[in-house]
Amino acid sequence: MRTSIAVLLTALTIASSANVAVGDVLPLQGRTRPLNFTVEEGTWMSVDVTPDGQQVVFDLLGDLYTMPVTGGTAVALTRGVPYDSQPRISPDGQWLAFVSDREGDDDLWVMRRADGSLRQLSSNRQGIAIAPSWTADSQQVLVAEATTQVSTQLGSPEAKFRLYSLSGAVTDVLDQDGKPVTGSGGVVAKDGRYLYFAQRNPVDDAIYGMPIAQIRRLDLTNGIVESLTNGAGGGTRPVISADGKLLIYATRDAGRTVLRKRDLESGSDQLLTRSAQQDRQDYGRALRGDHLPGYVLMSDGQSVLLSSGGKIRRVRVRDGVATEIPLRADVSLEVGPRLHKPYRVEQGPLTARIAQWPSFSPDGRRIVTSALTKLYVMPARAGALPERVTRGDALEYQPVWSADGQWLAYIVWTREGGHIWKVRADGRGAQQLTIHPAFYTDLAFSADGQRILAMRGSPRMRANTPEHPQLRIPLDLVW
Repeated sequence: MRTSIAVLLTALTIASSANVAVGDVLPLQGRTRPLNFTVEEGTWMSVDVTPDGQQVVFDLLGDLYTMPVTGGTAVALTRGVPYDSQPRISPDGQWLAFVSDREGDDDLWVMRRADGSLRQLSSNRQGIAIAPSWTADSQQVLVAEATTQVSTQLGSPEAKFRLYSLSGAVTDVLDQDGKPVTGSGGVVAKDGRYLYFAQRNPVDDAIYGMPIAQIRRLDLTNGIVESLTNGAGGGTRPVISADGKLLIYATRDAGRTVLRKRDLESGSDQLLTRSAQQDRQDYGRALRGDHLPGYVLMSDGQSVLLSSGGKIRRVRVRDGVATEIPLRADVSLEVGPRLHKPYRVEQGPLTARIAQWPSFSPDGRRIVTSALTKLYVMPARAGALPERVTRGDALEYQPVWSADGQWLAYIVWTREGGHIWKVRADGRGAQQLTIHPAFYTDLAFSADGQRILAMRGSPRMRANTPEHPQLRIPLDLVW
């Protein structure tokens, strides 16, 4: 079953990234086969409750389900190839908002609960809709929107909040300066005055590191934003009670995600429960499904419904006692064809397609480069063939010429770290020059050829630093 599910998820990814125009036939339609099984738990399930408190709605493996709030056998609300997630029921109970890729991108959709009819509210090419929530009048859905390019680039800005009306109107959420408000997990208080949301510190340019977000509050009457949390564990996924007096949010405590409750009148802030799904703040970017699955404060304000550890649980607000709600779902998935293409690995001479750090000799007659982690020198004329200069098995990078063209300096990298070496341009006399392994870069000969200058840093810091246009580790200038 694991293999089948892995194939399914790959197929769903292909379907969701196809950027299919409205009305086109999705690539997998008519080419799927059923996969049926029964589960009693699920992963990363967003949960919500009907206004009467009788039914729970949740997502599971790309379909939406409902079951009694006391537990039992779930009934599917959606089926098929599209990946549906993050359900939210309107306050009047008539609509169900959710995110779906049924038209090629992760857009915002609504379902009329009376007859199951669907309507697409957003249509963003290569877009991501994140964590929908309703306004109190059940006429608008708030969602955070990002593009797929933004969400997969390091250090990218967060998603922008936008209100979609059932009438078709679209409104951007702006601050007092007229700038779009960014973040995720936004909810509008019942009285319509405040928007609570999670947001990266606007003055923090760091890509990684905690906290990645804090809870903020936007006054929709004047556009003023204020911070409600500043803890080292961050803050995400705010939930507000119907009377607007209680804030529940997720944060980190000793590395684990917990839920806390804050009295917005007195300022009292206490631990609610440790029975929470581990969040994904570490990603540091806009995410499908947000940093934490959706959870809900029951209408009576006495308990919270959430998913964690594969189960759906009810947590009492008074004392944090958690009770598991039994779950059983008969899953029926549409599995696409196996996405497998055999190819033959070349057995003959290998063509190097990337030449790194190529440079001309001082007289312009030769070229040195690092290709396939080895140093090569070749005449600077068309049709000339390169010849390897060195003989070792180590990884060799960043060759530079001496001013007289007689020597090459380069960097050798091993498991222990890097060293600076030199070798004659004809391959004789290879010699290690450095004693201590380190991260060396940007070599240069002095004009008289007696010294080699380089930048030097910690090899461990370099190994733990993601690839980025800027190196982002401290370096010393050495010779």
